[in-house]
Amino acid sequence: MVGTASPAPTDVQISNIGSTRIDISWQHDTIGELQPTIRYRAFYKPAQSSLPSVYKDTVGLEKTLTISGITPSTSYQVEVKALW
Repeated sequence: MVGTASPAPTDVQISNIGSTRIDISWQHDTIGELQPTIRYRAFYKPAQSSLPSVYKDTVGLEKTLTISGITPSTSYQVEVKALW
């Protein structure tokens, strides 16, 4: 079973903004976790959308993801969670 670990990743950064893709990176201190983090999940959606967020998982403990297929000139909400 996969659950959400704590504390949450911090310092989420968006970089390498292209016309249809972005890179997301973050920091996460796993020291002292009750359940060890096994991967991360980034949730994203257009900022004004009432639809549920789409998500993409990392491979292992990588702290970066590339999100492709975004709409140009659109603001997005991004949230990263640690999973155990």
